[in-house]
Amino acid sequence: MSNYTPGEWTFEGEGDEFWIVDENGRQLAAVPYRDTGDGLEPLETEDGANARLMAAAPALLAALQEAVAAFPQSFDGNEEELNGGDLLEWFSEWREKAKAAVAIAAGRPPHA
Repeated sequence: MSNYTPGEWTFEGEGDEFWIVDENGRQLAAVPYRDTGDGLEPLETEDGANARLMAAAPALLAALQEAVAAFPQSFDGNEEELNGGDLLEWFSEWREKAKAAVAIAAGRPPHA
């Protein structure tokens, strides 16, 4: 499997197309905008939502990778005792990262 372009992705749009761009401004993908005649602004449409979700992919993946990697000694069958305080502290920090990734996908500022 190939590696994906690292770093933060964003989306831009103009006219009849959205672009997913990396943190250096390099275009990674294009998402066509189809005017359905419903009077919505391009970013309010399903196409706009798809572009936002694609742009959030690296942040969503990072949050999931962090969750899967957390406390492997306790969750991967090794039966090492898990400290509830450590888990709560980790989860509180992880939840903020997950909330930011979901906000990006939903078209809201990541740290509002």
